[in-house]
Amino acid sequence: MEETVLLTEDEVAERLRCHKSKVARFRKRGLLPHIVGRPILIRLADLEAFIASQVVNPPSPEETRIAENEAIRERAARSFLKMSMRGETRPILAGSIWVYLNGTGDPTGSISTV
Repeated sequence: MEETVLLTEDEVAERLRCHKSKVARFRKRGLLPHIVGRPILIRLADLEAFIASQVVNPPSPEETRIAENEAIRERAARSFLKMSMRGETRPILAGSIWVYLNGTGDPTGSISTV
């Protein structure tokens, strides 16, 4: 039979390299299961599961490029709307890309990088 390893909040904080008040916040939000009592105990298996659930995989370079292009297009569309309300028609800089607005409200027509 496998022995259950129990950790105190201080021991968990040390393993997470944070203050024990942060461990208490995780616990109170229901993110980190615990055993009620004095001291409050946290099973090592629960801590390992919590850590695994907090790992974020970074997006691929392609996903990053697509997200950046979408953000640039949104900024360009907002700028176009402001410019059209003022009656202006000139190229605008959206991020590091010059967007030449085609007068239809669609800034995707002609885009060139700087």
